Amino acid sequence: MERPVSLKQLLVFTEVARDASLSEAAERLLMSKSSVSQSLMELEARMGVSLFERQGGRLRLNDAGRKLLPLADDLLSRAKYLPQVLGKTPSEPLRLGVTESVAAHYLMSSIKEFRRRSGRFPRVRIGNTNEMIRALADYKLDLALVEGIVTDPDMDVTLWREEYLFIVAAVDHPLQNRVVSWEDLREVDWVQREPGSGSRLYFESHLREKLGHDLSVLVLNHHDTLLRAVASGLGVSLVSEGVLSDPHFGDGIAVLEVPETFTRRLSFVMRSGKFETDDMRLWREILSVQAESESLQ
Repeated sequence: MERPVSLKQLLVFTEVARDASLSEAAERLLMSKSSVSQSLMELEARMGVSLFERQGGRLRLNDAGRKLLPLADDLLSRAKYLPQVLGKTPSEPLRLGVTESVAAHYLMSSIKEFRRRSGRFPRVRIGNTNEMIRALADYKLDLALVEGIVTDPDMDVTLWREEYLFIVAAVDHPLQNRVVSWEDLREVDWVQREPGSGSRLYFESHLREKLGHDLSVLVLNHHDTLLRAVASGLGVSLVSEGVLSDPHFGDGIAVLEVPETFTRRLSFVMRSGKFETDDMRLWREILSVQAESESLQ
C-alpha cells in the first residue's frame, strides 16, 4: 500500500513556496537544506507531478504547485486547530496583518482583549494595504484588516466599519480658519503616504482628478512622521480619523474646512476558502464589538 502524503511534507512544500528558497525554508523549519529537499522530492514523487520550476537557485510554483498550495494551507490550518478543539493552546499563533493607520488607533485595545480572552498574543504584521494583500496571497497571514477597496478575486472581503478622512494642516497654516477651495489646495505643498498605502490609494482615486498632477509632494511612509511634517508646516495631508486621534499631535494640527466629506471602508480580508479558526473568529468579534461601541458614543 502506497504511503499517504504527510503533513510534514505539506508543511515543507508551503514554506518553500512562500519564499522560493530551500535555504530559507530550512532555517524556519529548523531542518537541514538536504532534508527539506528530500521531503519535497518525496512529495512530488507521491503526487506524481513536479510542483516547482527550477530557476537558478530559486524555485517557482508551476500550475500544479499553485493548485496544491491552497489545499495544503487548508489542511495545515485544520491540523494546527486540532489542539484548540480539545481546549488546548493552538500550535501556532494567529497571524494578523493590519495597515499602519489602522494599527495606530484600533490595534492595541483589540490585542489586549484578545490576550484576555484567549490567553495568548497573536503574531502581528504591520504594513500598507498592498503589502497586506500580498502577504495574504503568499499564505503568510491568516487574516488582515485593511483600508479601501480590495480587487483581488482570490480574497474574501467583509466590511468592518467606515471611517472619515480629513485634510489637515498645521494650526498656523494660511489655509486655516476659512473655507478652502480646490484651487487653494492645488497651490499648496502636500505630504502623502507612499504608493500602496490606503490613504494614498484613496487620494489617487478621489482627489487626484480635482487637484491635478502638478502638486508639490513630500512622500513619507509612516503616519507619525507624516503628522510631524504637517505639524511643522511642511504641507497639508489627507489622514484618517484614526490617525488624527493621536493625542500627541492634537495641539499642532487642525482640520481644514473643505468642499467635500470623505469616507472609506475598513475591511477584514482573508483568502477565499481559507479555514477560519476560533482565533480568527474571536479577533473579528472583538473588533466588531469595538466598532459598535464606538458608533454608540
